Amino acid sequence: DQAHAHAKRVLELESQRFGKNSYRVREAEGFMAMVLKAQGKRDEAEALFRDAVPRLLDPQRDLSGSGAAFLRLKIRHIVEAYLDLLATTSKQGNTVKNSQALVFWLSEAVRGSTVQRAISGAAARFAASDARLADLVRQEQDLSISIEDLQRKIGDLYSTRLAPEEVKKIAAQMRQQIEANEGSRKTISDRITKDFPDYAALVRPRSPSLSEMSSVLKPDESYISIYVG
Repeated sequence: DQAHAHAKRVLELESQRFGKNSYRVREAEGFMAMVLKAQGKRDEAEALFRDAVPRLLDPQRDLSGSGAAFLRLKIRHIVEAYLDLLATTSKQGNTVKNSQALVFWLSEAVRGSTVQRAISGAAARFAASDARLADLVRQEQDLSISIEDLQRKIGDLYSTRLAPEEVKKIAAQMRQQIEANEGSRKTISDRITKDFPDYAALVRPRSPSLSEMSSVLKPDESYISIYVG
């Protein structure tokens, strides 16, 4: 099948270029899972979805750079395919472990990413009101831009006339820099969360789990979550 061969090749290339823990590899896994789902290989698809989607929906992931709208659209397609797989599997009586809690979390998480875009202006005003917070946010954004730039350069490397060994050497150095920048970004993000929890809750709202939502409801209360895509 051409789609399967193409998705497999993309996954192999992304793993080779950016490392197996890269966000781009998780995205490639998501599309590979979509192909497997279309082929009726539900168990294989579910395993890949389960591995890829939590990373794709990581609230600390910066989705504000260039191409962010297209990236969010791709994530939405992957998550909706996963939701459809879970729903289809449930209808056939082959319930995936913790599927109800998983469906709830997925729906809330992807819906939350939409809300997050709507509050970006408020978040900017919030940050501007405190010089230290503004400096931390600026550092975090600079690191995100650097990571995005390095990833683009790695992709460009493979279309140059450099010798393959030289390309691998340079790409490895760039991956190391990406990992260092990601570590620094996480340190800054953690500091923002600790020192400015209100801002962190505004820009990186954490989706509640089904058990957390159930724990705050009274016996005569219900929470209705409708995901319309």
